[in-house]
Amino acid sequence: MISDAYLARIYIAQARAFRRHPGFHATLMTWAAERRRRAAQAAVKNKQLELFT
Repeated sequence: MISDAYLARIYIAQARAFRRHPGFHATLMTWAAERRRRAAQAAVKNKQLELFT
């Protein structure tokens, strides 16, 4: 399975390629931000689980 952090990097790279298309660029950046949030949330969740095991 592809990780959220990896997908965020892909979306950011694609957004750079589509800078001349402002609407699509904004969509890609929004998707990247959401994936980065998910990745950060998963990291915190895993860290919290380690505290109790």
